[in-house]
Amino acid sequence: MKKFLPLILLIPLIAFTLHKFYVSTIRVEYRPDQKTLQVTMRIFTDDLQETLDRNFHKKFELGSADEPKEIDVLIKKYINSHFEVLINNEKISVNYLGKEYENDMVFLYVELPDIDTISSITVKDDMLMDVFEDQKNIINIFIGAIKKSFVFSTDKIQETLIL
Repeated sequence: MKKFLPLILLIPLIAFTLHKFYVSTIRVEYRPDQKTLQVTMRIFTDDLQETLDRNFHKKFELGSADEPKEIDVLIKKYINSHFEVLINNEKISVNYLGKEYENDMVFLYVELPDIDTISSITVKDDMLMDVFEDQKNIINIFIGAIKKSFVFSTDKIQETLIL
């Protein structure tokens, strides 16, 4: 029996590692000196790739030498369809700035300009949830001394923070 104990203990670990988890993090930070809301989205590259593949009915290889030039246009289109911010109950235009790859992650950079003051912020985010029903998006909002975090999922895609 002692011989099999390590094997028995390994079975739950193996089963756990086979189940993929779907998590992204988004940092939203207000920069009053620039009157902008700066957004950094941290997403697993393979999850974004699969999402873009399914949404645009093409095969992409993100981060490779074969990455198509129009990928930034498609990423921008996807973000504009699945990520929205209201400041003081007014929808703000989202400007996609670009991306960077680091290991198995892609960082997407977005800016929302011309924000003088914030009394409330509403974030709507269902990115990747159209492909991965278990997707969780963790949103960290930084406005002055205020830091608030939210977890978005398919049953909760919007939150409002009143300052």
